[in-house]
Amino acid sequence: MPLGEELALIDRYLDIEQVRFGARLKVERTIDPGVLGCRVPPLLLQPLVENAIKHGVQDAVEGGAVRLEARRDGARLIVNVENPVDSGAPSRRGEGVGLENVRRRLLAFGPSEARLAAAADGARFRVTLDLPAIDGEGDAGA
Repeated sequence: MPLGEELALIDRYLDIEQVRFGARLKVERTIDPGVLGCRVPPLLLQPLVENAIKHGVQDAVEGGAVRLEARRDGARLIVNVENPVDSGAPSRRGEGVGLENVRRRLLAFGPSEARLAAAADGARFRVTLDLPAIDGEGDAGA
C-alpha cells in the first residue's frame, strides 16, 4: 500500500480521536510529498498512532501533540511517530503488542531490510521506522 493511502487511513482515525479529545489532541506533521508513493505494509502506522494517543495523550490532563514525520534518506524511508511522555507515569517494561505487531509487519521487507527503534528522549517518546523506499508497484507486502 502506498504511504499516502496509509496516512489517509490514519487521518480518518485521527478525525475520530479529535472528536474524543478535542483541543487536548494536537497532531503535527512533517511529510515529504516525495515519499507518499513509497510502499509500506498495510496498517503499519495505525498501532503506532494508537499507542501515541493511548500512552502520550489520553491520561495527560493537558493532552499533547502526536508528531508524524516521513522523509527519504537516500534509498531509505524514515518514518517517526512521536508523543509526549508523562513523567509521573510508572515506567513500562519491554514493548507492548502494538510495537511487536509492527515489527512483524516489517518482515514483509525481509528479516534485515527494515528496522524499528523505540525510545524515550526526555519528555518525548519516539518510534522510528527505517525501511526501503520502494516506489510504485514494488513488493512491500502491500
